[in-house]
Amino acid sequence: MVEGLPEGAQPPAKRYSRLFLGVYWAGSALACLLLLELVLAGFTRASGGKRTVSMTPVYNAAGRAKEPAVVRRFRDEIWRSYVVYDPLLGIRFRPHGRAIALEPAPDGTPAIAAHYALAVDRYGFISNASIPNESLKLDVLAKDPELFRILVSGGSTTAGWGASDNEHTWPARLEKILQQRLEELAPYRAVAVINSGVFDYNMSQEIVRFVHETAYLNPHVVISFNGINDRWDYRGNTVDYSLKPYQYELVGTLNGTKPFTAPVLFPYVRTFLHRLRSVESDPNSMYGYRAAGALQGNAVELFLSKSRQFHALCTAEGIRFLHCFQPLMGTGEKRLTAEEETLKKYMGSEFYPESWDNYVERARKFYGEVRPRFNEPYQVDCAAIFDDVAERAYFDPRHYNDLGNELIAQRIAELVVNTK
Repeated sequence: MVEGLPEGAQPPAKRYSRLFLGVYWAGSALACLLLLELVLAGFTRASGGKRTVSMTPVYNAAGRAKEPAVVRRFRDEIWRSYVVYDPLLGIRFRPHGRAIALEPAPDGTPAIAAHYALAVDRYGFISNASIPNESLKLDVLAKDPELFRILVSGGSTTAGWGASDNEHTWPARLEKILQQRLEELAPYRAVAVINSGVFDYNMSQEIVRFVHETAYLNPHVVISFNGINDRWDYRGNTVDYSLKPYQYELVGTLNGTKPFTAPVLFPYVRTFLHRLRSVESDPNSMYGYRAAGALQGNAVELFLSKSRQFHALCTAEGIRFLHCFQPLMGTGEKRLTAEEETLKKYMGSEFYPESWDNYVERARKFYGEVRPRFNEPYQVDCAAIFDDVAERAYFDPRHYNDLGNELIAQRIAELVVNTK
C-alpha cells in the first residue's frame, strides 16, 4: 500500500500504465485490421475482382473477371433506356418506355431481342395493350364505383418478360378472362388489372411501392406473384427493405447516378467475415446462417415474413390479398420439351455465369423449403402449375411464354372469382 493513498486506491502511474496498454492494444488491433484490409484488397484486385456492393465479379467463359461487351451494352444502353432511378425504390420503368427482354437464341443462350418489347404507359406501368391508353387517368380509375380493380405486383414474370406483346402478359390475359366473367363479379360492370410488376423487383420493393403509391389506387384485390427474386442474392438481413446487391450495379448505370450508401469501414474485411459466417445451420438448407450473430435468419424466413406483412397491410385497408408462389423451370415435375432442354444453356452464359446444375440445385432447395410452409389461406402455391403441360411453357429458365402466361392467368382468375 502506498503511503498517503486511501485504501483500495491505485497510484497515478499504475492508472496511466493501464490506459497506455488499452490504447496500445486498440491501436494494434486497428493496425491489424488495416493490414488485413490491404491484403484482401490487393488479393481481390490481383485476381481480377472489384469491390462492388455484392462483392462478386462477373466472369466470362474463360473465367476472367471481365464483363462481356454484350452484357455491358444491355446494361448501359438498352436497360437504362426503359428504367429510371428512383430514390425510394431504386428502379422503376421509364414512362412511355419499351421494356426489352433477352431472347433465347436457337442454341439456348440469351441474346438481345428488341422485338420482345413491352410498352410502358405514362404512369410507369406495363400497359395491358401494345398501344397504351393515354386518356387513362388513375385518379378517375381509383374512384370508379362500378370498376373492379386488381393490382398485381412482382418482378419480371409479372411485368411480362417473355410475352410476345403486351396483350399476352398474364395480367393482361387475367383482365380479358375476368371481363368475360363479369356476372361472377357483380355488382361491378368492368374490370381493370393494373400491372405494377418491374423487372428485378423483390418483395421488399413490392411492399414499399404499395405503401407509398399503389395502395391509393383503391384495389379490391392485390396479387403478389413472385419467389425467385427473393432467393436471389440474399445476404441474411432479416429486415431488409432496400435494393438487392445486384440491383445496385444496375442502378449505377442510370446517368452515372449511384444510390446513396453510407460509408463502410473495412469493406473487404467485412465481406471476408461475412463469407466465413455464411455457413449452413441446417444441413438441408443452403440459405441458413449461424443461430447467433448479425446474420441470423434465412431467405425462406424473410420471404414468408414478407408474405405475412403484405397480407397484414392489405387486410388493414380492407383489401383482399393473394400471394402466388411462381413456377420455375427445373423445380417442378414438368417433363421438359426439347426446346426447354436447350434453355439450360441460358445459364452458364455471358449474361448468367452460374451453371445450370448449380442454379437449379439452389433453386430446388429454396422451393423445397418454401412450399411445405406456404399454406396460409391467402397463399397459393403455383409452382406446379406446368407439371402436366406437355407443350413448351417457358420462355427461358425463369420466365414464361404466351402459353405459360395464359395458364397462370386462368389459375389466378379462378382464385379471384372463387375466393371472396
